[in-house]
Amino acid sequence: MSRACCHDAPEQLHSLPADSLVSVATEREEDAKTTEVGRVDPPNYRLYIRIGVLIAIGLTALLFVVGNSEQVQVRIIFSDYWVPMYVVIVISLVLGLLIGALATAILLHRRQKRRIGKREEV
Repeated sequence: MSRACCHDAPEQLHSLPADSLVSVATEREEDAKTTEVGRVDPPNYRLYIRIGVLIAIGLTALLFVVGNSEQVQVRIIFSDYWVPMYVVIVISLVLGLLIGALATAILLHRRQKRRIGKREEV
């Protein structure tokens, strides 16, 4: 049995009466619905990878806290504080991320201003 090519389909549709075109379309929609209902989705590997990465980060953070729990002296302006070393490292990390994000935002804002200025000149 020879099957018509997908490129021949528009020519075949033009030769059919309008009533049969509607019935062909509804049959295709019904077939699509039944295949969607009966279809089994493959496992979501991205979810498993994300969960694995979060578990790895959590274990690393736990080991980090245990390994750096000794007290260190921190001098801020005129006062001294004794805090665990991991607190100092985490605060430094957060401050570094904030400064980096602020610098990136400033650079992106400047770049957008330049692009807008070039568009207005043209």
